[in-house]
Amino acid sequence: MRIGTEDNPLWVIPENTTRKLLNEHSKYKEEKIDLSRTPSNRSTKNLYIGNILSNPYLTLEEVKIAYYLYELIEEEGLNEKIILTSKKEKTSFRGIGEYGSIYFSNKNKPICGTLQIEKFSFLDYLHKSNLKIQQNELINYLNRLHGFYYITCTEICESNLDYVWSNKKHSAKEILLSDKADIVFVRINEYFTKIDMARSWQ
Repeated sequence: MRIGTEDNPLWVIPENTTRKLLNEHSKYKEEKIDLSRTPSNRSTKNLYIGNILSNPYLTLEEVKIAYYLYELIEEEGLNEKIILTSKKEKTSFRGIGEYGSIYFSNKNKPICGTLQIEKFSFLDYLHKSNLKIQQNELINYLNRLHGFYYITCTEICESNLDYVWSNKKHSAKEILLSDKADIVFVRINEYFTKIDMARSWQ
């Protein structure tokens, strides 16, 4: 069975799902985070980077990964990208997508968008940038950045197919990458380009 096709799209993890690390370490304590009601500034690149640097709970490796991800995605003029957490030669797209694209859905729209398949290994990129980490470490760092709401990660896998989630109640529990996540759809939290978080950490 092919996944991420027009007839069998993937479900996109919503933005307003639980973010435990943001709940724990900031003034935002809601079970489901909704930053749309927070007063915001004009969107700027420097504000997003400032929100990375101002977080005292991020490790140096997490700061670098958050910065590299944002730079890569922002350079393309988008707020999303498909990345590989393993080495390029070890990852296969066999059985994923069709016509060179991956199809996504959500509970409101049968097909909410497609994204061109690009075999981009973020792990290889980090190694070339002298950040020598393993795949399991990268997955853990991505989950922590997701937990702080810098990014939203959707694992490209059968358990995230739309028909699977359409039969589930979307609980408040946090939805993280599995320890075997090879292919990940990453979206930048655009609210962090508009909201200054410097005084929000606790």
